[in-house]
Amino acid sequence: MKRFVLIALLMIGFVSIRQSQITQAKQDLSNSDVYLIEWSPDGSRVATSSFDGIRVYDTNFQLMGFFPNPLHYGYDPDYQAFGAFWSPDGTRLTAGAMILDAKTLQPVTTTKAYHSLAQWSPDGKYVSTLAIDYNSIERYDAQTGNLDRNISFDGQHLIGLPILSSDGSRFVLNELDAIGVTDATGKHLARYKYPYRVNALRLSPDGTRIAYQSTEDVPVSTPGSFPNPGNTGKGTLVHAFIIDTATGKTLMQSEPLNNFLAGFQWSPDGTQLSGMLGTDTMVTWDTATGQVIDSYSLPTGKMISAWSYSPYGARLTLGVRDLQDSGAIANLTSMPLSNFSQTFLDGKIQVIVPAPSAEKLESITQACSVQPSVEQLLKAQIDTNSLQAFTTEVSALTDQQIPPGCKADLLAVANALMAKAQQPQ
Repeated sequence: MKRFVLIALLMIGFVSIRQSQITQAKQDLSNSDVYLIEWSPDGSRVATSSFDGIRVYDTNFQLMGFFPNPLHYGYDPDYQAFGAFWSPDGTRLTAGAMILDAKTLQPVTTTKAYHSLAQWSPDGKYVSTLAIDYNSIERYDAQTGNLDRNISFDGQHLIGLPILSSDGSRFVLNELDAIGVTDATGKHLARYKYPYRVNALRLSPDGTRIAYQSTEDVPVSTPGSFPNPGNTGKGTLVHAFIIDTATGKTLMQSEPLNNFLAGFQWSPDGTQLSGMLGTDTMVTWDTATGQVIDSYSLPTGKMISAWSYSPYGARLTLGVRDLQDSGAIANLTSMPLSNFSQTFLDGKIQVIVPAPSAEKLESITQACSVQPSVEQLLKAQIDTNSLQAFTTEVSALTDQQIPPGCKADLLAVANALMAKAQQPQ
């Protein structure tokens, strides 16, 4: 009840919140780590979630708005994570148990969810989260805030929020040593069982593939294993896998990894899969070949706290925080290394371009839907490798001529290619 009263106070007008702290926090990320990054569907804005609130930035990370977490500013030391997720049409954002107008960042409705709302239905009518007992998910009406239904999964205790497919027809869920696939009501359609632990599930954008990490305790002498941090007499064997959602057939298995993976992100077109290895390294696979095509590590003492692909698929945006003990160092000697990165907000945000190529530049140019004459000129500059002229031309385009998110991706890929060309061979 206390939580709901606090939310009601917030919606009345933030009367009791410490305004001086909030005003300072709007501009200041120095004391607030980013734990979630979400790009708007059109790529024009990015929302970052921190314990003190939600910030929305443009493509150059200029602040557009700030929404404070009321449970952080003097109310409750045990405040819940306060995650922001965009509605499919980009007009609304979740904020804990609330739904905000994405332009004004003012609450439009609230729910009785205990955990942060985290998953929109494809039509934007509903938003879901885990029930307080972890035995079902709660689906709320996004307009009224009323509970629409509870969805259970054969009475299972859930390990994280089941993943809803992009067409809303299936859920994928972690079952420790198995992966479950259910219909939209929670009825199992398939269960793929394994002789090892399964975690870090991520469904591909089209719903046809599932990425996951396998973790297996093995003899310490097993090739490819690394020392088990919890059992000195054992080794740990870790792989990244991709399977077919419909059949469970293995489509990709990585080489053994020398650290745990914290999770995965698919590129929007499904051609890349990026995972966080250890605490400070991003590794990107080509999902068709299973080959590592890019890797990027932070300096010692820094860790990756969040990461997200931009909607046009060129940029991988990283949240960065300080870390006293970075643990085991990833072995990148055999992996291609990123040669281009951008830093924003005093290092709290870094942007990399995994495996830049002229082909990627051309495909994004085509996706931008610019005027045919402009597209023809840009493609000609790509074909002749006139990248400096290309960046000058793209930079001059207005928001009316090219979507801002697409423009930012084109410039990032072009700059990454120019940086790559300057590297010694």
